[in-house]
Amino acid sequence: MSLDQSNPNRVTLRSLPAILACFRQHPRALRELRCTREAAESLREVATWMREQNLPAEVVSAREVEAAAGAPAEACAGVRAMATFGAKRLLLAGTSEKLAFDTMLWDDARGALEAVRLIRAPALPGLLQLIEPTTVIIGLARGMGRALHEAAPVRAPGRHNLLLLAPDGVSSSLQPKVEHLFRFPGTVAEHPLSAGDAAPVLLQWLARAGKD
Repeated sequence: MSLDQSNPNRVTLRSLPAILACFRQHPRALRELRCTREAAESLREVATWMREQNLPAEVVSAREVEAAAGAPAEACAGVRAMATFGAKRLLLAGTSEKLAFDTMLWDDARGALEAVRLIRAPALPGLLQLIEPTTVIIGLARGMGRALHEAAPVRAPGRHNLLLLAPDGVSSSLQPKVEHLFRFPGTVAEHPLSAGDAAPVLLQWLARAGKD
């Protein structure tokens, strides 16, 4: 990425797969690197090469990465996908409640948050137990379950679909409530897609399931 606003060809790459693909195919297109401590190991080779070229490569906070990228990209992509496919409710777990007040999220969602109801659900296991009789709970998790393209669409007459995004894995307390569990599409062992990348794919898959 480049933070030079005067550069008309400036492009910001916001995910590990995109940065690594650029590094493999056209490394000299990379001008600056800002990554979190969690991503630093995966980007070690990139950062080493950039420093050898006297290009900035720094480990910064997650907030600084979001600010440089212009928005919390994963959440924005997920919310826009929800609005596109008619999903009306977004559950915010205790660790994600701050998203409801994130000005960058509201700006970059481009109006999608106006069509989505944000519901704070710090005690997800209890909530899922309450709605279990009327809802098909679908978990989307990293490195768990079956690949999306191998699965048959969910068909459940008279029951709603609830999409549970859990980038770090569906916890053991939630797994008994999840009827269908899919891992991110792509090669899981080598940088799977983010929740924001995978949500539009899964929602489109659900939309094709039809009504019984």
